Amino acid sequence: RIMAEEARAVGINWSFTPVLDINAAFRSPIVATRGFGSDMGRIARHALSQIEVFQAHGIAATVKHWPGEGHDDRDQHLVTTINPLSLEDWEASHGALYRAVIGAGVLSVMSAHIAFPAFVRALDPEAGLEAFRPASVSRLLNEDLLRGRLGFNGLIVSDATPMAGFGAWGPRAEMLPQVIENGCDLIL
Repeated sequence: RIMAEEARAVGINWSFTPVLDINAAFRSPIVATRGFGSDMGRIARHALSQIEVFQAHGIAATVKHWPGEGHDDRDQHLVTTINPLSLEDWEASHGALYRAVIGAGVLSVMSAHIAFPAFVRALDPEAGLEAFRPASVSRLLNEDLLRGRLGFNGLIVSDATPMAGFGAWGPRAEMLPQVIENGCDLIL
């Protein structure tokens, strides 16, 4: 509440939090120092509480890092990271968390430079390299999974595009239009 009130007092109305990731790889540089931990119940309680209070005080909340970080001990600031879960395991973990926050009315999701090969390969077993395309430029992950299957109808913002996990996929001038073409509403 205090964070929301102070943000509003200085004119801020959008927060790129809470982190909805699961700290499964304890060395995860993305999740270990800023997530709510590895217990899904705790993650859900804290995230849902933050979303409710922020949005009640006029601060749009953003859950991140779509489609779920915390299993790769590499850093998406340096490389595209991978969510290695099977569809079944993803549904029972990240999928359940995202369904909960979408059901609670979160206004924004940050689509990250994280690949989710199991979902892409379920749609196209011959996907090849496309299975490792980061969510920030993946129509399958943003439109088919997040909007279609999970029913999210809010704002999708990309993670920061100067990160190497994004830039490794091609020249910036070619990649930036792909952010919008593949389902994000805003480029960060």
